[in-house]
Amino acid sequence: MAAVRKIKEKYTYENYKNWKDSEDWEIIGGKVYSMSPSPNRKHQEIASKIHGKIFRYLEGKKCKVYYELDVLLSEEDIVKPDILVVCDENKLTDKNINGAPDLVIEILSPSTAKRDKVLKYELYKKSGVKEYWIVDPYNLSIDVHNFKDEKVSHYFYEDTLENFKEKEQECENEKEKKENILEVGIFNGELKLDVNYLFED
Repeated sequence: MAAVRKIKEKYTYENYKNWKDSEDWEIIGGKVYSMSPSPNRKHQEIASKIHGKIFRYLEGKKCKVYYELDVLLSEEDIVKPDILVVCDENKLTDKNINGAPDLVIEILSPSTAKRDKVLKYELYKKSGVKEYWIVDPYNLSIDVHNFKDEKVSHYFYEDTLENFKEKEQECENEKEKKENILEVGIFNGELKLDVNYLFED
């Protein structure tokens, strides 16, 4: 099946929507890419925590958050991000998101890391995505690319930072510990996520 698809040089959404196993594929620049195997436990735990926090924040608001929903960025660019937020209801259809989400979050796996860091980074940037997170469950880090303001921020699980345990012992109580907070840019910092919580088992 995959070999047959490689015969064509370019694929479009017209091809994609007729594939019975379209959930296993993405198309970027007209080229077909296989999705990674089912997410592992850590991947799913992190995704659930992030999705849960955003979902609760958005209750009663116009923006919506989704898991792995087809996003049609162009006829030759169809992707399925781990998590996405859309604030323009005109982009919502019964089957997919037609246009760039406001926020896209990809959680790395060994088979998709290069694609997420390079191909999708460039695709999301040129397509009008406002904010793109690359979550690395192996190095316990999150890179937040704010395309609108042309800024990038890096967040790490505290136990991975040098001398953190020594600094922690110097704290007299929990309240004095330095917070490790990610403020969601598209919500103007109103939603704050504890990075340590996202990576903890």
